[in-house]
Amino acid sequence: MKKILISFIALLAVIMCSAQIQVASTGNVGIGDTLSSDKKVFISTIGEYDAGLYSYIKSSVQWGPAILAHADFQTDRQIAIRGYAGNSSPYSSGRAYGVLGTAGNRTSGYNYGVYGELTGTNNGAGIFGTTKISASSINGRYAGYFDGNVQVTENLIAREFNTLSDARYKSNIQQINSNALIKISALNPVQYTMMTSNDIALVNSPKSDTLPSVIVTTSEEDLTEANKIHYGLLAQEVKELYPELVHEDDAGVMSINYIELIPLLIQAVQDLSDQVSLLSYSSSKESIRQSAPQQLGYNTDIKSTTTSLSQNLPNPFTEVTEISYIVPTNAQQATIYIYSMSGVQLMKYDLSTLGESSIIIGANELYAGTFLYSLVVDGKIIDTKQMIITE
Repeated sequence: MKKILISFIALLAVIMCSAQIQVASTGNVGIGDTLSSDKKVFISTIGEYDAGLYSYIKSSVQWGPAILAHADFQTDRQIAIRGYAGNSSPYSSGRAYGVLGTAGNRTSGYNYGVYGELTGTNNGAGIFGTTKISASSINGRYAGYFDGNVQVTENLIAREFNTLSDARYKSNIQQINSNALIKISALNPVQYTMMTSNDIALVNSPKSDTLPSVIVTTSEEDLTEANKIHYGLLAQEVKELYPELVHEDDAGVMSINYIELIPLLIQAVQDLSDQVSLLSYSSSKESIRQSAPQQLGYNTDIKSTTTSLSQNLPNPFTEVTEISYIVPTNAQQATIYIYSMSGVQLMKYDLSTLGESSIIIGANELYAGTFLYSLVVDGKIIDTKQMIITE
C-alpha cells in the first residue's frame, strides 16, 4: 500500500510539472483542462493514446493490484469501478470499450482477461451483461448471466443445455399443426464449410467505418476449421417454411433456432408413426381376415348387423382396459382374438357371456406395444380394432 501511495504522489508531482492542476473550493481536483463539479478527481487528456491514469506495479508480492477500488457502504447501489466509453449520439465509426482486460503468459490455464466472482450466499452473477437500460433481477447463482442476445463465433462447450420451458410461463398453448411431416420433408439438409473468422469480419465490417479492419494472418487452426465439414440447413430456406425459427440481426445475418426444430421433428415422427400404423393396421386386418378361416374353419364372407365390437377404454392403457361387445344370445361361439401388428395371434378369449357384455384385459398379459383385437362370432369376423399398451 505504501508503494502505491508513493507511486501516486510521484505521478501527481510529474503532472504538476507538465499539466495544469485546478482545485475547487469543494476540494475537487481537476488535472488537465477540466474541473468537474461532481468528481473528486477529474483527469482529462487529448492525446490519441494518452492514459488518463496509468498505474504500474512491479512486486514479488502475490495478488498486488495495480489499482484497488473498494466500495463498502450502506446504500442501495455500490460500484467499485465503473467504465464508460461512448457518445451521447451514435457514430458510424470508431471503437468503444467500457472495460478492456488483457492477460497472458502466466501459468497455463490461469490467465483471465476479465475475472468476475460472486461471493456470499445471495443470488447474482460473477459477470452480468445486458442490452437493456436497467439490470433485471437474477433468480439463482451464476458465473455468467446475460440479459439479451448472446453471439458466439466459435465452439460453445457445455455439459448440458437447458431451455426455459415452464408451462407457467407459456400462454396460447396449442397442438402443433398436423402438417409438420409435410413441411419437415420439404427442408433441405446440406453439408458445407464455414468462412474463416477473418473473412466473416471483412464481410460484416461497416462500409462507413473510418478505422481499417485489422487483418490477421489466418492461423493453421483457422484453416483447419474452415475445411471442416458441417451439416445443417440454410436459414433462407427455413425462413420460407418456419419464419419463427429464423433470427435476422441488424446486418441481415440469419441464424436458425435448431432447438425448436426438435418438437417439430417429434410431431413429424408421430405423424409418420400414425401413417405406418394405419398401413400396418389395414395390412394386418386383411391378414387376419385371410388367415382366420384356416385357423378356425370360419367363413369370413358374411357380415353381421346385430353384433358389434367397441373400442377398448382406456386406450392407451398401462394397467387394465375394458373391451365391450354385443353378441346375439343365440350365437354358437364367440371369441375375441388379440394379434400383433404383423398378424400373429397372441391371446384368445372365449366369450361365455352373450348379449351385451365386456371383458377386462390386463397389461401384464401382454407387453408394451400396439396390438389388434378382433371379434369372431360363428365364423364371422365382426370387427377389428387397435389398442395400445404403454409402460
